[in-house]
Amino acid sequence: MYQLEAFQNRTTVKEYVRDYAEGVGFLEFCEKNIGFGQIWSCPLYDFNPIPYGKKYKYLYLFGKRVIFDPEENHDKVWKKSRAVDKELERAKKKEREKYISEVCLMEKNVLMEQVQALERKYPGSVSLSAGSCHACSRCNRTEAAGCRYSDEIRFFIESLSGSLGGTAGELLGIELQWMKHQPPGYYTLIEGLFSDNPRVDI
Repeated sequence: MYQLEAFQNRTTVKEYVRDYAEGVGFLEFCEKNIGFGQIWSCPLYDFNPIPYGKKYKYLYLFGKRVIFDPEENHDKVWKKSRAVDKELERAKKKEREKYISEVCLMEKNVLMEQVQALERKYPGSVSLSAGSCHACSRCNRTEAAGCRYSDEIRFFIESLSGSLGGTAGELLGIELQWMKHQPPGYYTLIEGLFSDNPRVDI
């Protein structure tokens, strides 16, 4: 089982670019991930991503914290196993990892649908995804072909040079936790919406 916490904030695009744009430094992040040059929602782009949102007045941010119950995270299985049947322990760990991954993807899709509903409600707005695209099991970009859903493609904050840490910590009040030798206490999803409307709320 798991619990959810929701966060929301608004800033002007001008202030966001001034305080949180990382310039080309975001490419270093993308180069370490499989989406770089392989997924159409990830760099390299055929446009300059830094001024992407400058034509809008506001950036709305919607965060979701997914907190799994202790038995789902179960730190002990991430340490050196002392169980007699280590193969069983590895299988249990893999099953938990799969469950956590599936839940996070499901909650990402729920949040994405909510933000895209706002996009439709406020014409001229455009949403930002929480992480790279998962619409296809294998992106056409790997075959040097165009996106199957080019009208639906949405980019994510980091890929447009935004600071994910600053966005989460300073604008939403969520301290990011990263996977190291054991699972984090929670997982964070952040979606955005560029809009000229001064009053947008999920």
